[in-house]
Parts: sequence; C-alpha cells; structure tokens
Amino acid sequence: MKKRILSFILALVVMMSFTQVTSVAASGKFTYEKTDKSKTYKIKKGKIHEVWFFKRVIMPGTSAFEKKLNRLFLNESKKFMRGKGVMGSAKSSFGPGAVFYNTMIQKGTHYSDRFISVYSLNTYGLKNAIVYKSPGGYTYDRKTGKKIKKITDLTKERSFKKVRNTIKKKVEKTLGYKVDDYIDPMKEKDFEDTFFLTNKGNVSVGFASYTGMTAKYVIVTIKGRYAK
Repeated sequence: MKKRILSFILALVVMMSFTQVTSVAASGKFTYEKTDKSKTYKIKKGKIHEVWFFKRVIMPGTSAFEKKLNRLFLNESKKFMRGKGVMGSAKSSFGPGAVFYNTMIQKGTHYSDRFISVYSLNTYGLKNAIVYKSPGGYTYDRKTGKKIKKITDLTKERSFKKVRNTIKKKVEKTLGYKVDDYIDPMKEKDFEDTFFLTNKGNVSVGFASYTGMTAKYVIVTIKGRYAK
C-alpha cells in the first residue's frame, strides 16, 4: 500500500549510451523536474532497454515550508535514482528485446492557503509480462507543517467505517466485482500515503495493481470536508 506510487503516460526513451537528463516544465502553479537515466544495454543476442526516471514536483511558493517540501521530494528522487538501475545490476536476467519500467511520477493536485497535496504513480515491471502500477499521495497541512496521516481528517464523513464502505462501493463499481476480502480488513493506518486532495478539495484514494483486487490500478474520489 505504501509503494508510491503515479502520470498516466509513460514515455519510452531508448538511448545507445548512458546519459542523465534533467528537464524542467511548467504545469499550472506547480513545476516539475525530471531526472532520466533510461538506457539501452547490449547483450549477446541483441539489446535490452530500461525506462528509469523520476519526475519530481516543485512547489510554486518560496516559503520555508514549501522549500522544506522541495528538499523532501528532491531527496526521494535522489534515493530512487541511486545505483545502476534494475537492468544495470542484472543484465543477464533479461532476454533480447526486454523493456523494464522503473519510474516515479509526481503531480501537484491541490494548492491552497490550508493544504498542499501531491499525487504519485510508481510503475515497475517487465513489459508484456508483469508491470505493477502503484498510485498514492501526500497531503500537508500548512498550519501544522505536517503530513496528514488519517484520511478522515480530510473527508466530509468523519466515521472511518463509513468512509471505508463508501470507498469500497466506488472501487467495486469501477471493477465490476466485490472486493470485501481486501478492503473490509483495512484499518485507517493502511490508507496512509494512498490519498490526496483534488484541486476542488475532494479526496481521491489509489489502490495499486498488485493488491490482489485487479490487474489495473484504481483511483476513486469521495467528498472532502474542505471542498469548494
């Protein structure tokens, strides 16, 4: 549940030699910096490709709190991009033509006088085999300077059981089948780092593709306490 997981479009960048690329692009109030170490490796019978990058959100403001968040996400990016990558560490494990995804994409979803919220999507796995997609999120309270851990601090409904039941019904409607065995045992702490605020202040929740519910990741939205 706590893999971060995060943009719905992944670009395959195939390179003949190792490069590290950093680019910055604007999107609304937030900007983004992408560190890319995608690479093509030569093996005995052909080539293999690794798509490996981290797209990091940058806060639009210059307050001490927002600078602190920028440092936090920068450290996450550095940690994620550390080392040789999956293929670089185990080239012999892959056959010719293999493409491995190892990416993290962040997106700023809410920016107000009270809250800052960021959505993330982690994609990990081998193309045409198993690719895990893990969505998640972080919401920070400007007043306390802390990350919000309890989803009921943001939902219009204050009862966790009712919130969980509403989420379950929306997930089941999306998938078309029951997920009682997966969601019913969940406690509120299990939802930490899975939710984020939309621009209007509603609460979205992500479920990863490897949770046993589905081969696709799911995001559902419920009413927020601070919604416009």
